[in-house]
Amino acid sequence: MPCYTCGLTGYAFVQELLNGHPDRMHNMFRMDAPVFLNLCQTLEQSQLLEDDRHVTVIEAVGMCLYILSHGAVMRVVAERFQRSKDTVYRQFKRVLKGICGLAPNIIHEQTRGQQPPPLEIRNNPKFYLYFKQYLVTTNN
Repeated sequence: MPCYTCGLTGYAFVQELLNGHPDRMHNMFRMDAPVFLNLCQTLEQSQLLEDDRHVTVIEAVGMCLYILSHGAVMRVVAERFQRSKDTVYRQFKRVLKGICGLAPNIIHEQTRGQQPPPLEIRNNPKFYLYFKQYLVTTNN
C-alpha cells in the first residue's frame, strides 16, 4: 500500500502558495513569492541547481526552505510534500549545497574606498559575531 497518497503533491502545494495569498507564502517559506522565484531562478542560472528526474527546482527549494523556516523533521516534510524521507533528505542537501555555492557571488570583502557598515550595525552587539573580523581590520 503506498504511503503518500494525498492529491496535493509537493509541486502543487508550492504552486498553490505562489498563486495564493502572500501571507501563506511568507508563513511557509519566510519569503515573498517574487523573492522565492528569484532565488530559484538564480540557482538555475548559476547552474547550481536543476530539475532532476522527479523533483523540480521550485519544489526542492520549497522543501529546503520549509525545513529551515520551521525546523521541521524529514518525516513531516515528507508528508507535506508527498515524498519519501530519503528524497526530502537528498533534495535538502542538494539545495543547501546550491545556496552555499552562491556565497562567492554575494559575499565580498570590503575593499578600500567602500563605505563601512552603518553605525547602527557596527555598534550593535547583536551583530558583533558576524562582523568582528571586519570590525577589527577596519579599526586598525
